[in-house]
Amino acid sequence: MRKSRISFTFRLAALLIGTVMALPVAALAGSFSLCAGEGTVTMPDGKVISVWGFAQGGATGGVCDNPVSVPGPEIRDNAGGTLSIILTNTLAVPVSIMIPGLVPDAADVTPTWIDASGNVVAKNQQFRPADVTSRARSFVKEVDPGTSATYTWPAPRNGTFLYESGTHPQVQVQMGLYGALIYESTPGTAYAGIGNDARTVTYDADQVLLFSEFDVETHEAVAGGNYGPGGAMTSTIDYEPDYYLINGQPYAPSRAPMNIAAIAGQTVLLRLLNAGLDNVVPTVQGAGYLAQQAEDGFGYPYARSEYSVDLPAGKTVDATFTAPASGYIAVYDRRLNLAWKGGGAKSGGQLVYLGFGTEDAILNVTKVPAPTGTLGDGTVKVASMPGGFDCPVGQTACSASYVDGTMIRLTAQAVPGSAFKGWSGACSGFDDCVVTLSNAVATDVSAIFKQFTKVKVMTHNTAGIKLTAGDGTVIHVGAPANAVYYRYLYSTNNGATWKRITRKVTDSHVAWLIPDLPAKATQARIRVDVYDASKTTLIASDVNNQPMIIKVVKLLTPKPGDTLVGGGSIDFVWSTHTTTKVGAVKLQYRKRVGKPWVDIVTLNGNPGSYTWSGIPTVVIPKTDTSVRVRLYDTNGNLIDGDQPDGFLNYN
Repeated sequence: MRKSRISFTFRLAALLIGTVMALPVAALAGSFSLCAGEGTVTMPDGKVISVWGFAQGGATGGVCDNPVSVPGPEIRDNAGGTLSIILTNTLAVPVSIMIPGLVPDAADVTPTWIDASGNVVAKNQQFRPADVTSRARSFVKEVDPGTSATYTWPAPRNGTFLYESGTHPQVQVQMGLYGALIYESTPGTAYAGIGNDARTVTYDADQVLLFSEFDVETHEAVAGGNYGPGGAMTSTIDYEPDYYLINGQPYAPSRAPMNIAAIAGQTVLLRLLNAGLDNVVPTVQGAGYLAQQAEDGFGYPYARSEYSVDLPAGKTVDATFTAPASGYIAVYDRRLNLAWKGGGAKSGGQLVYLGFGTEDAILNVTKVPAPTGTLGDGTVKVASMPGGFDCPVGQTACSASYVDGTMIRLTAQAVPGSAFKGWSGACSGFDDCVVTLSNAVATDVSAIFKQFTKVKVMTHNTAGIKLTAGDGTVIHVGAPANAVYYRYLYSTNNGATWKRITRKVTDSHVAWLIPDLPAKATQARIRVDVYDASKTTLIASDVNNQPMIIKVVKLLTPKPGDTLVGGGSIDFVWSTHTTTKVGAVKLQYRKRVGKPWVDIVTLNGNPGSYTWSGIPTVVIPKTDTSVRVRLYDTNGNLIDGDQPDGFLNYN
């Protein structure tokens, strides 16, 4: 699932411009056209943000010929020689373009000067006007609304650079007027003769990762004309990002890995750029150390071997690593800007996955109805690395492809009026679906959604099934379409009294970490109260059909199928989740079904483990032997006991 990127490249071949007409290379060597305009960007949570961005090409009738993007088109100049960019402005304010780290033509270094109220004092003037209070609004010459201008860099050098607006940069760069420029006279050779070791840096594949942020309040103020002197927002001094981005988007389950066209052992070049106002620390997990080669197009004296990169605002760094055989590696901000504001654990930030190998292992997910009832709806998303799968509401069948051997975890969430009833196909039960994908045969998973007109509590546990305090279980609820809030409760005495699991939440399924109890509960129940959008009007309540058993001790070893050997030893290990003080623990065994239980040992307190040595010998081997652990309080009363769900062997 290669992430498509908007880019345009000049190569040593003719370009097709407009109609199919080849122009001489020399006529366009290193020349590009950009258009500045308005647009919108939609975040994974549905928030639509007004932006200013660059688009490839010019404009017609005051509108850019192509949609603007944030970041702007990726520019690659492989021609060598002078670099020039023709900038057309369709915005209502002046803009400009600059490339930090590259020296522009002197004729372009003519700023616009303004007074304290924002009024223009002088335009296209290199030095401050005679007054001493004027300040520069731009670093270079500006392009007025509805006009175009050409910017030139006579002697660019190899490297990775940001291009961005040089006008009112604290606003215009934040609004989205930035992008990546790769200047490379020989494709595949990032640098030649750099550093004290005069090294040449070549690569087989590269990937641009451009870090930035969105402050929604700033975007809304600028787009609404409320920024500047006399406006609701007069500066960006209170800048506070809402979204942390890589290549224009925060991480979301639907974001596809970036597949790198490199085979095992080849060199991959990461081009890291920071167009934001915050420092970031890109960290690569799963690829060993990075060899940091250069920053801002200047080679380091020697390659620096580190697994993370310090990337301040406005900085670019080039780093190489060796491609793995196959699979996915994570790249994320080590400062943990990994969630959007208010999004909590379900949101994402500066995280992407890089993929290596052919993505030919197919995952198919289909939404199906329950055996009885009408098909409901919901989402099915990947909840593990490397992301790249999100089957949305309204779509009943979805597919994705991954590298062979990828293990993924799927989670399902029903919409109001529906309930998730479990999995079929490659998965079963209510818990998250975990599958390992193979390119030999497609993996087919069905998510069962049922439409509900009344409240119904569903668990995958029925009477007699053992739960243990300290474990987690998932509670699912079916509810009508006007259900918004859910309050989950539990009882250990068949509903005589209730205790809260959650406050009123908006999730129709929750993971319940079962608390420690005084003793084994044989009449446990779950109740859910469902409310409408007011959060106070109760729609209905429901209790699960059958009482459940919640134990407070779990025998971890021995396990079914283990063997007791006469004269040998075996370890007993158990976990305890009771609020009652344990006075003694008794371990017992039974040679075969129907025989009496025999004490192994009685232990004072609750050590949690014991090694049974000197196991009695038997003449005839047994295949239906049992062992158990029993807890007693300080008065000798039984708290609970547990034994394996299957038999042991006894030789």
